[in-house]
Amino acid sequence: MDETERAYLAGFIDGEGCFSSGLKHGSYCRPKIGITQLDPTYLLWLRDELGFGNINYVRGSAGPNIHTRFIVNRPGHIKIIIRLVYPYLRQKKPQARIVWDMLKLPPKEREWYHLELKRLKHG
Repeated sequence: MDETERAYLAGFIDGEGCFSSGLKHGSYCRPKIGITQLDPTYLLWLRDELGFGNINYVRGSAGPNIHTRFIVNRPGHIKIIIRLVYPYLRQKKPQARIVWDMLKLPPKEREWYHLELKRLKHG
């Protein structure tokens, strides 16, 4: 991925993406990166370009449109994306840093980071 594509991906994540995490069984915390779009073209290209990531099709809650969701939840793949986009992120740089730091810890020791991501998302 060249520099222009990395910057474009960072802008896409800043505008349409999210860094998030979920608690499993009350204590096992797993981070992920997600991007949702109506038009699947860019997300399919991104998955093919990176060689990883999952594509899901979901019905939107506000109408009949089908949304395309690109999800990355494997720790090594998350790190690759953060390395690619971190210098170019503007809005979601703090969330990227939290996810990066979260991945340094065992899953059962990540709850503080999970709560911090939620705080940043919801203000």
